[in-house]
Amino acid sequence: MTKLITALPLLIFLIGLSGGKKNVTESQQFTGGGAVVELVLVERSSKRLKFQIRVNNSGKEAVLIVSNPVRVDGDRGAYLSLNEHNPDLLEIAFAVYEPPIYTIYAPKHRVTLLQLAPGETHVEDVVLDEPFKDTKPPWGEWNDTKRIDIENVREVVAKVGVLPGDPAVSASLVNVASPHGLERVTSGPLKGKALFEIQTLVSSNVVKL
Repeated sequence: MTKLITALPLLIFLIGLSGGKKNVTESQQFTGGGAVVELVLVERSSKRLKFQIRVNNSGKEAVLIVSNPVRVDGDRGAYLSLNEHNPDLLEIAFAVYEPPIYTIYAPKHRVTLLQLAPGETHVEDVVLDEPFKDTKPPWGEWNDTKRIDIENVREVVAKVGVLPGDPAVSASLVNVASPHGLERVTSGPLKGKALFEIQTLVSSNVVKL
């Protein structure tokens, strides 16, 4: 059974680290452990797509996985976007993102980190009812989102953020009244790194529709 670690609000204003790049940084020290992501199509109709995203820890060490995003606009649910190189490919993401250099919007956005022990599996259900819009991960201004035409989606992939289950990583979240994802690890081989810097995105199989 997965263990709830914390809710992780992410500050999104007047913050700039690592040049303000808008991609998830993959750590050189951590490549996802034994996390394996499987995407399963449960239901498909002209107005609805329903998926299960199954994350299994096939490794020998615990990992932390990103779950239950509350997006920048306050809505709950995974980040949705069309692949920039393949507009027929829908990406469903559960991830922590590096903040931009600057935004005028106040933060409402957070995630939950779950500890996944070796052999454990966590399941996320994702239901997409027409009409729905992209959520422009990592930040994007939600008043500029675009509708995604469900009939034009030909492929779907899921991406899940995974962090090492290192005690030093968990310790960075202890006694923090309002954790924001920029807490830095203070000991061990990951000392000095922020949580978003040590996350790895693990991709699922691609489901063809």
